[in-house]
Amino acid sequence: MLLVERLVLQAQPRQLKGKKVKRLLRLGLIPAVVFGKDVGSRPIQLAERDALKAIHQAGTSRLINLQVDSETIPVLIRGAYFEPTTHRLRHIDLWAVPLREEVTVSVPVVLTGESPAVRAGGTLIQQLEAVEVRCLPEQIPEAIHVDISRLERFYDAVRVEDIEPPPGVRFVTEPETVIAVVEPPEAAEEGEAEEQAGSTE
Repeated sequence: MLLVERLVLQAQPRQLKGKKVKRLLRLGLIPAVVFGKDVGSRPIQLAERDALKAIHQAGTSRLINLQVDSETIPVLIRGAYFEPTTHRLRHIDLWAVPLREEVTVSVPVVLTGESPAVRAGGTLIQQLEAVEVRCLPEQIPEAIHVDISRLERFYDAVRVEDIEPPPGVRFVTEPETVIAVVEPPEAAEEGEAEEQAGSTE
């Protein structure tokens, strides 16, 4: 499995707390907290554009190298909080993960390939956008790729139990959970309904 290059995020220790953090926001800085077993809980501050870049590129499942002064801390984003009306980022929580202990994270599902049932007029419905996995932090996959070429007929579905996890990774999501299914065209559904109605008369 290819290892994803870590994003680097620069931060500084934060002195302002409580209502005083509004001063930081006016300066384009985002208050944050990095927490974990080995670091305790530390208030820090980040440049807003750097924090938004980290959220966009790393999500909650990609390791980030957080640099605070001369210290580098591997972290995962645990929470990002936005102003409801302006949608501006207001706070971010960073989890300092122990690299030798397994973690549970949510990883996006990416559908690949082409379904014969879709080519025949069916509609592909993706019911699961992300799957929970458990593994060491450095083994977290960037995404789980699911080949839908196996979906040959209408109502065919692919479930979590049908997917082989990457080495060192195991799925936490229930095995029978449907990832994607192909539904027939409306005309086909109506025809089936009419046939069933006729058979009951």
